[in-house]
Amino acid sequence: MGAERGGGVIDFDLGDPDHVRDPYPVFAGLREAAPVHWSDSLGGWMLTRYADVAHVLRSPVFSADTISPFIASQAPLDADIARLGRLVPHWAVFTDPPDHTRLRTALNQGFTNRQVSRLRGFVEDVTDGLLAPLAARTEADFVRQFAYPLPALVIARLLGVPDEHVERFKEWSDDLGEFITTGTSPQRYSRASAAMEQMADYFAVMVRQRRARPADDLLTPLVAALDAGVMASEDELVSNCILLLFAGHETTTNLLANGLYHLVSHPDQLARLRREPSLYPSAVEEIFRFDNPVHGLTRIVIADTAIDGTPVCAGDRVFAFITAANRDPAVHPDPDRLDVARDPNRHLGFGLGIHFCLGAPLARLEATVALPRVVEAFPAVRVTEQPTWKPLLVLRAMDALAIEYEPA
Repeated sequence: MGAERGGGVIDFDLGDPDHVRDPYPVFAGLREAAPVHWSDSLGGWMLTRYADVAHVLRSPVFSADTISPFIASQAPLDADIARLGRLVPHWAVFTDPPDHTRLRTALNQGFTNRQVSRLRGFVEDVTDGLLAPLAARTEADFVRQFAYPLPALVIARLLGVPDEHVERFKEWSDDLGEFITTGTSPQRYSRASAAMEQMADYFAVMVRQRRARPADDLLTPLVAALDAGVMASEDELVSNCILLLFAGHETTTNLLANGLYHLVSHPDQLARLRREPSLYPSAVEEIFRFDNPVHGLTRIVIADTAIDGTPVCAGDRVFAFITAANRDPAVHPDPDRLDVARDPNRHLGFGLGIHFCLGAPLARLEATVALPRVVEAFPAVRVTEQPTWKPLLVLRAMDALAIEYEPA
């Protein structure tokens, strides 16, 4: 079943706080009535079924280059958008083959299972170090005091960024995120361009340092790839360092925060994990399925085609909602139930196809190390304030997670 443009089906609206807080009832209604739905508020096609989302993520007819058309549509270019347009289109997540293939080959060397496994000890140490001061307290903002700093420190270590500079990158990433994740702030372009410029300057200095003094980090082989011509330019290298730092912490922060929130909200599942700690790996996969940290991915149609019989035109935008696909009952029985032992679990939390998440092994490592320690550290934990979810199209993220607990 398809949907005509402007059909009378309820629309998903980022301006509606109820939709932002809990989009799943709207997604379920659309999946039933109009799984390929033209959204007036988003200006593109919304997909809510697993099969359709998987098709779009795999098919070369749907381009990941969503930034270049946006930049081109802004003539005459605002100065802030021009600055963003110099670097953001180089991000691997916004490129198609052959550029994507070349970039992926260069970036992948830091995210093999072997390379990631070397970080386990560091992840364990950072986790324990962040939890230690919380042991003397009975309340915390889990996002600010744990879920953000853990993945930020890990990805910074991988890239060779000193620990003491991580807070600076947090401020820059927050400002950049408003533009990248399709936020609604009226100042998002000016703040994002300033943040991008400062991060680019920072990494340009690091590139010169690594060329002179190689180190045991991911940046060193990336500089070698630039000098060998695999990376096309310093702008391309610097831009993708910014991508790794931004994406490498933002999504895992959301995974950890969303995960603890839903475990606390489902005390039977939290109790089961305490009884059966062997279930933590499947619990991590279930958190990805139940409330994925990436809301959806945007694609541009590059040739007239159809999605489940609904014609879509070249130039149309398509919003493939991973969060909706992961609740499709055609694939996941009883999809609105959190089940830490769910098996099989064919979630799309890391995407699909050539853009399958580069950092999947690292995200899984961080979550499977951190969650058991968090649950052990916070007996009798409860959420004291309902979180405020950010009105973002790409990320499923909360501003804060206030918790109260008995120290272990």
